[in-house]
Order: sequence, then C-alpha cells, then structure tokens
Amino acid sequence: MIRFSAFFILSLSLIFLSACGTAKEDKTPLMHGYSPVEGTLLSSGAAPVFTVINANTEKIQGLYTFRLYSEQGGQSVLVEQSEQKGENGSGIAVWQPATVLVENSPYWWDVKVNWTDGDTAKSAKSRIRLIHVLKDNANSDEAPENNGAFDVNDASTPSFSVKKAITYTNENISIRFELFSDPSLLNMVANGVVPQTGDERVTWTWDGVTPPTARESLINGVTDGTVPAEPTVAGLSNNTIYYWRSRVESSSDQAQWSSIHNFTVKNMCVAKWNRYAHSVIRWEQAVECDKLSHHNPNDALGAPNASGFVDQNRSGSGYISIGEGGMMIVEMGLAVYNAPGDDIRVYEYVSDEPIELLASNSSSGPWNSLGTMLCGDSCDYDLGRAGMTYARYIKIQSTNPPTRCHKTSGPDIDSVEILHAVNDPSVCGPIGDRTARSYEYDYTDFTSDRWFE
Repeated sequence: MIRFSAFFILSLSLIFLSACGTAKEDKTPLMHGYSPVEGTLLSSGAAPVFTVINANTEKIQGLYTFRLYSEQGGQSVLVEQSEQKGENGSGIAVWQPATVLVENSPYWWDVKVNWTDGDTAKSAKSRIRLIHVLKDNANSDEAPENNGAFDVNDASTPSFSVKKAITYTNENISIRFELFSDPSLLNMVANGVVPQTGDERVTWTWDGVTPPTARESLINGVTDGTVPAEPTVAGLSNNTIYYWRSRVESSSDQAQWSSIHNFTVKNMCVAKWNRYAHSVIRWEQAVECDKLSHHNPNDALGAPNASGFVDQNRSGSGYISIGEGGMMIVEMGLAVYNAPGDDIRVYEYVSDEPIELLASNSSSGPWNSLGTMLCGDSCDYDLGRAGMTYARYIKIQSTNPPTRCHKTSGPDIDSVEILHAVNDPSVCGPIGDRTARSYEYDYTDFTSDRWFE
C-alpha cells in the first residue's frame, strides 16, 4: 500500500485548487518574474516581499491580489490576502504581508490579476508556489563542535553533522558541507552535499581521498569552476587545525552559510582535566512528565553534588532532568579506558530510570552502545561491551521506561565518572605510534595516583 505524507497531500490539494481558476500560466504567460520562487528558503521572522511582472503583450495595467497560505492540521489555511495592488512604472506589482512567518513551517502563495480593456475583462491566476521557513537552529548544533577536538584515528574518513533544517519534509532539501585548511577559507580540502532523510541530523562523511568538485565563491556562492589539487595525504593530518561550514539548499535556493567552525585533529588521550565529565557538547530535553524539571546541563558536570530533593515542588539542585527520550553528550575530562570490569559510572538522582550509555571518540559519532540499565543511585558500564579500547565522548540516552512517565521526567543526571582512564597517551595515538603497555587505574586510587599534569 502506498502512503503519502500530510505535507505531500496538502501540496497536491493546493496545486489542484490553483489549477481550477482561469489561469493557464504555462501555456499563456500573462505574468512572469515571480518572487519568491518555488523552494525559496527563509529564516523565521523574515518579512518577504512578493512580486510579479505584467507579461500582458497589450501592456494594459492590471490589479493584483496576492494570497498567502499555511498548513494547520493537514489542511490549507488562507493566512493573509492583499488588497488589490497596482503596478509601478516598470509593470511590477509588489506586496509585503504583515504575517510573521513561523519557524520550521511551509507556506504557499499565489497571485491573481484582473485587466480591463474597454468592455473586455481578462484575468489570470498563477500556480501555487512553495516557500520554506527554516528552523531557528538550522546550521547549528554542529559536530565536530567549534574549538573541539577530532580523534586522529578517525581522521582518515572524518564525519560532520548538523541538525536538520526543517522537519516537515525532506523533498529537495540538502545540506552542503565545506572543509578548509585555513581560516580564510582559501584552501578547500573537501566538500559534499547530503540530502535530508528521516534522521534528526544530516551527516557527511568524507572518504579522505576525493578532492572538492569545484571551488565556490565566498561572495555570492557562484561556482567559478576551479578544481583544487588532490590532497597530498589521505584524510586529515594529526595536530592540525581545520575549518568547516554548512548551509541549507533547496532545488532553487541557497540559505546563508553557517558560522565557521574549527577543530583540531589530536590524540584524544593527551588533553587532560579530571575523571568527571568536563563539558556538555549537546543536549536535548524531551517529554517532561511532571514538575521535576531542571534545565541546566552543566549541573551534570564534575563530581556528584545533587541534593535537596523533598518532593516535586521542592526538587533540590545539582542535576539535569533530560526527560523521556532526551539525551546529553559530554566530553570526559580524560579518556575512558577498557580495563577489566566496568569503566564508567553514571550517577542518577531522585529515582531509578532506564539509561542507555553510548561512547565515541567524536562528538558527532558514530556511537557505540554500552547497554541499557535501570539506574538507581548509580550504574556502571563496560567499554569493552562496545569493543572499544578508549573513548572520550559519552552519550546519555533516555529510553522508554516500563510505563510512560515512570516516576519522574526521565533520567535526572547528577554526574558521570571515569572508573578507568588511559595511563599512556600512546594507547590512543596513531596506530603506528602505539605501545603494548597498558595499565588500569582503580577509581578509588584515581586522585592519589595522578600520572597527568
């Protein structure tokens, strides 16, 4: 059985309605120069200007009525209609609606014109045109994060990802990625275009070999046809800073480039702080089932310190409620090492909730599951379950509890602690630099045996 999305059906219905008028736009173009064009990409809160040019060969001035539609509950809704607009001296009719466009929403528009030549009346109506309003966080929540690190052992085929630009459709929507070796963006290393899919994020993985297809102007995005030389080394180089950016594209439009993000390729075991989660890379709070709602993800950093819970109205402090289905990605202060036994501990506060723990050496994944546990005060995970020797990034994923809204609003994370850390940075270095030496740190002696500076 073929299934169609509500967005697809709504688009068809609007096209059908536009075809029921007197217009035969494609066969008798009495208007042209429509703007915004089909597939235009706009930011939320934008104030678009709608224009059309009189193409009537008799050059009779017309009166134009613009209409703007949106979608509510799968049905088309007329949002705003203009008064009749005349033409300026160049035969152009212009309308700027008062409607404030809402983020992550589709809009459609059309225009009807009436001409009167003596006793003869003529009219024409355009077809419906779709415009997209992007999410407020389009081109954000990037991975690798700005000023972040990238594992040298993943540098041969690096991955980059951003959140989807819109969620109501994937048709004709793509993300373009560009990677450079200099902050001025003059030396492009690689580029790629990835269509949006059903996933929440759009990820581009460079094979480490294929050079950029063509150089793009930094001024107006026009391809000048220059093809850079092929990379001299495969993938990314160790101890090197790279720069990347992304933008949303449709079949007919290009949004603005994101800000420029930089990251350093390095041995993930060299940077050192302490044995707890050091920084929050990304978090998404999901379903909140009650009043137990703590929104500061930084409360999950450092040593366990949650306290003060009495009831839902006096819920204490020192922890983050990520909600059912929520998630949080943290960078650990040291690299977790796969020693005998469990290697990392998650402290939960208030109640026991199911938590899946995942590990990676890049904030953008790929993620390797260490399993799901129903956590009480704390639960321990073994890095070896994912077949990993070490990991620097940990993802805490709330999973479905036995019953919906089980006890509280999903896991309430107090702290994430390393039980075993890498003692020798060569364990995480390039394969050719690794030594056979390994050693496990018992977490009870961790602070007294400081091999790091």
